[in-house]
Amino acid sequence: MDYAELCGVNVTAKMDRQDLSDAIDAAFKADPKLKFKIAARRKKREQLEDEILKSLPPDAKKGLKKYNTGADSEYPFYLTVYDSGRNTVVDILQCEGARLDLNQRIALVDFLVPRVHDVVAGWDGKKEVRETELLWDESICIPLAAIRETRKIKIDEWQTKKYTSQIERKIAELKGKRR
Repeated sequence: MDYAELCGVNVTAKMDRQDLSDAIDAAFKADPKLKFKIAARRKKREQLEDEILKSLPPDAKKGLKKYNTGADSEYPFYLTVYDSGRNTVVDILQCEGARLDLNQRIALVDFLVPRVHDVVAGWDGKKEVRETELLWDESICIPLAAIRETRKIKIDEWQTKKYTSQIERKIAELKGKRR
């Protein structure tokens, strides 16, 4: 999608991969100098990224590095406390990495939010044995400044009780601090 935007393609939510690829091909056919324009746009984007990075406070720079490193780890999960509108949210999120939003000029962290998923774990001879597991599949993007605290956590998809207890424990801890 980033490359399509560099090509000047208007990316819409309804586009699939093939539509995106076709639109990029059409942009190259329509503009023989597009290759040079892309190089210029990339250079401009890199300059803007450098400018934004220089303007960020040191803790935001550390946060970008922390989340990009965490996303590549074996357990990219964080027990996260963050602000969402007027609410404070506590959840275990899977980190996908951190990036700069060039339009808003802020640092963002991309996460996946879990949901409890019912799965067939086996057969007991008479009926299916069902269990629940966590499935991280819904994307959210949180401004780095909205994240109050995070802590790496080792969790697997089948540990739904650990997921619930960790969140409940953090909520109780936060309520205790408010008093």
